Formats: sequence, C-alpha cells, structure tokens
Amino acid sequence: MVSVLRDVRDQRRLAASVLLPLGIGVREAVPLLVDERYLASIPIETCLPMGCTLSIAMPAELVEVLRRGSVMKFLVLSLDGQTVPINLPIDGIADALRRITG
Repeated sequence: MVSVLRDVRDQRRLAASVLLPLGIGVREAVPLLVDERYLASIPIETCLPMGCTLSIAMPAELVEVLRRGSVMKFLVLSLDGQTVPINLPIDGIADALRRITG
C-alpha cells in the first residue's frame, strides 16, 4: 500500500491519496479507522495496473485524530467477501502534518 499526503493550497485543505492492492472488492466503500475508531467510508475511485486508488479529504477534525493516532486501518473486502484489514502505521505523521500546515 502506498499513501501520499498532499496540501491542496488553492483549495486551502489537505488530502491524502491511497493506493490499495488489487484483488479487493470495489463495489463497497472502504471503512477508515484510526486506532480502531471508525472515521469514514471512502469510495474506491479507480483501479490501475498497480492497485486501486482512493482519495481522502482531510478536514481539521481528521487531521487532529491523525496527529494523535498510531495506526490507520482500511477494512477492504476480498473477492470472496472476507474483510481484510490493511494497517498503516502513522508514527511521525504529526511531524509531517506540522511541516505541511505550518
């Protein structure tokens, strides 16, 4: 899994792009959790040869949860309908967010 945090300056907001692996169900939105706390369900935008993409708008409330969190989790469905957790450690994200937001 690949994730990229970006500053959308012309729109004065933060966003993240996530690349999930191929072989997942794409009909359902992907639940996003931080430290086991449900935050949102994010729709998959498209699947490319390297994986399936989704974009996460990051309002101030989500940024604060990420600053205090340690693990971001995506709950994807396998093609046979089983829930598969994909964990992304977010240690150090507070420093990255501070650099981006000032």
